[in-house]
Amino acid sequence: MPRKNNSYTIDFILEVVQAYLADNESYITIAKRFGVQNKTRAERWVKKFKEVCTIEASIVYHNHALERKVYRIH
Repeated sequence: MPRKNNSYTIDFILEVVQAYLADNESYITIAKRFGVQNKTRAERWVKKFKEVCTIEASIVYHNHALERKVYRIH
């Protein structure tokens, strides 16, 4: 089911990444299955995941990125 906004939770992102890595499907197929706006977004998530190698590190990375964005706003 497609999402109506561009905001995704870390749990959702990790679900998409895990599906891509486990199911051997294309980014387009994964994006459509999960209702992600486009395949490029899914590609970026997988790339970031591979850079940090673990789910726990992905969560830390994601939280750090959010903190930097909030800091820039203030």
